[in-house]
Amino acid sequence: MIRIGVEYWPPLLLAGVRFVIAGSLMYAWLRWRGAPAPSWAFGSVWSKYLPLPQGAMASAVEMLVGGVVLLIGSALSGEHLQAMPPLEGWLALAYLIFFGSIIAFNSYMYLLKHVRPAAATSYAYVNPAVAVLLGVVFVGETIDIEEALAMLVIISAVLLISLPQWRRPAQPPVEEAKAVPTEARTN
Repeated sequence: MIRIGVEYWPPLLLAGVRFVIAGSLMYAWLRWRGAPAPSWAFGSVWSKYLPLPQGAMASAVEMLVGGVVLLIGSALSGEHLQAMPPLEGWLALAYLIFFGSIIAFNSYMYLLKHVRPAAATSYAYVNPAVAVLLGVVFVGETIDIEEALAMLVIISAVLLISLPQWRRPAQPPVEEAKAVPTEARTN
């Protein structure tokens, strides 16, 4: 979808609008549900000393701040729309906002809480493969045999990493009953 989006939107403007809208929607939703407003997250350097937002609110704030920075970069670099994007451009932006940002960030945060870190970070390998497959299905893109094999290797590796997560934990060995000393036995 990014490929379609950048056909109609300048890159920094697309990313900035995407993250400002996604972050604003998440922030508004979380505040409406009672999540506390966050202090300020100016960077990981200060994160040791500042109270940072937790969970989805952290994603919302990260997207808002990142989106504003991207919009500033877009303005400073002289990006501007040549014409109003057609429906296809707006649909690409909507897809990136909802699926590429809101759902993806929240899914990642959920995984971080509920699975091993190796399994949670596997999204970085799976997402490009999913994006390529979506391009093939919806946009008619083509991939070579080498690309298909590379995706197969990547997905197989992610499955191998994930297998221990899906296995049942081994039952602890049952302790044998301890023999009671003969002196303590009663007749």
